[in-house]
Amino acid sequence: MERYLTKQRLLFLLAAFILFAAWNRGLNLLYGMFALLVATTLLAHLFPRLMLRGISVNRNYPKSIIEGELLSLEVTLVNRSVFARRMIEVVDRVPPAAEDERYPMSFVAKLAGRERRNYRYELRCDLRGEHSLGPLTVRSGFPLGIVTHERLLPDTVSNLLVYPSMFPIVSLPLAASGNLPLRGAVAVSRAGGSEDFSGTREYRRGDSPRFIHWPSTARHGEMIVKEFEMRAATEVTIVLDLHKHAQIGRGKESTLEYAVKIAASITRYVLAQGHDVQFMASGAKPWFVPAGRGVAQLARMLEVLARVQADGDIYYSRAVERAVETMREGAAAILIFADYERDISGQLRALALLRARRIKPLCVFLNRRSFGAMRTVGGKEGAVGAAEFHRRFVAEGVPSYLVSMGDSLERVFSR
Repeated sequence: MERYLTKQRLLFLLAAFILFAAWNRGLNLLYGMFALLVATTLLAHLFPRLMLRGISVNRNYPKSIIEGELLSLEVTLVNRSVFARRMIEVVDRVPPAAEDERYPMSFVAKLAGRERRNYRYELRCDLRGEHSLGPLTVRSGFPLGIVTHERLLPDTVSNLLVYPSMFPIVSLPLAASGNLPLRGAVAVSRAGGSEDFSGTREYRRGDSPRFIHWPSTARHGEMIVKEFEMRAATEVTIVLDLHKHAQIGRGKESTLEYAVKIAASITRYVLAQGHDVQFMASGAKPWFVPAGRGVAQLARMLEVLARVQADGDIYYSRAVERAVETMREGAAAILIFADYERDISGQLRALALLRARRIKPLCVFLNRRSFGAMRTVGGKEGAVGAAEFHRRFVAEGVPSYLVSMGDSLERVFSR
């Protein structure tokens, strides 16, 4: 009922009723009331338009943010006219915010002539991805609120990149070159020629004389050499499943978002250990980040992980086979299975290919049924669940993790 009986229509009906009564009765007072209502209606339509003339708005904010952090937006409202503007509303559009906070509104009762006013607000961004903010909308219902006029500001559309959030990882059961586990500081001690000083030991035949520690030699009466710590680095490749049918769930509670968060966290951990990491995925377009290390590589990886979507048509097994072509022998691979039921034979074939290249995999299985998958796909192959896959891979000596919706990822990867 409220949709049809608006203030404008009520005013029109009242004016029509008074006009009919004035014409029927011939009373000048009723004609005067009718003229007043007509004038009020005209002013109610005219003034809101005048209030928006000379109004400009711009917005400043950081162009990137990590999922779950507060986004600080500063809005500048400018009145270029010499006359005051009243009852101005500014409405923004922020898609990565919570559903009930995506259209923040600010109200300015009066903006004096030539006045510039700044205000700031914060919103928590809960949705990873590349988002378009805006356009800003200004509107006014001055003076009576009967009619509201609004104006879109198309030049206020801008982009925001929301990086995936990450959780801490203490260790990962991967193998580096030389079969050294990726746990804590991956290192091997030797006399001289490496990175970090770790201690001293007795001289052995073949040690370089330039690494002799003379104070310790004098104190012990025998040759003592300095011992160093050499980090053993490996190359880790992360392969993500971006097949359009692999996506199950909604928003943050979806297989894609869990997979992206896991990939980002593993990336940070591997880089912190001094190893190289690269990324491959097959979506609507191929995604590839060449192997690298350091803070710059983390930034490149997070930027790609912020943009990926489950929009491809290439099965994960084929994506893994393509990735193997770029991996070095003896490297490590992170495989995150989101749709393990659709192409079991292909995925087992890809795993065999990894082993043939002496590439050690670490597998993460996302329990699709916990994310809302109501039925399996593919007949007999579809009868195998994530838990069964996990048990099979563990039995074969493949490091594996099983993740369900609602799990604490930090706790899962600390086991």
